[in-house]
Amino acid sequence: MAKQSVAGCGGWIVAGLLLVGMISQCGKDSPNNTNTNAAMAAGSTTAGEPSGPSRWLYVQADTLNCRATPGGSSTKVEALESNTVVREIEQQDGWSLLRRPTSDCWVKSSYLDDEPRPRASRQSYRPTPEPQRFVSSARSGSAYYANCSAARAAGAAPITRGEPGYARKLDRDGDGVACE
Repeated sequence: MAKQSVAGCGGWIVAGLLLVGMISQCGKDSPNNTNTNAAMAAGSTTAGEPSGPSRWLYVQADTLNCRATPGGSSTKVEALESNTVVREIEQQDGWSLLRRPTSDCWVKSSYLDDEPRPRASRQSYRPTPEPQRFVSSARSGSAYYANCSAARAAGAAPITRGEPGYARKLDRDGDGVACE
């Protein structure tokens, strides 16, 4: 039997540890990472970040202008779309400072929320049915027949187009004569 070399086993162990380390780093800066959110809620920071808690929020407006300084007249840095996930790192007088990939910018705090904005539901269009019109006649006042059997029982069949009681639904072949 051949002996396995210690160096060969050591290489596999190192490769396995590297793989575990890489997997544990996946999603570290993701807003859905609970460990990151817990660290942010506890107020932990990394180099270059302001002290104090930061949190992940959703944009509630259809389009939200992110500005260079707090205030509506400040220069627009970028436009954020609805339900964009943003990181708030500071609040000041109703404005929130956001950490963005290009540069930090300010938005009105009232346009941010902890939950995503619900999508508008699309309702299907259903036209309202027109009410059934009754036709008046000189001989009988008004006439309406649910079907040809009712027209025959009333002695009105056949009914030609223009006569009281004529309806397209009673004219199977569309020639202008119903209940023939």
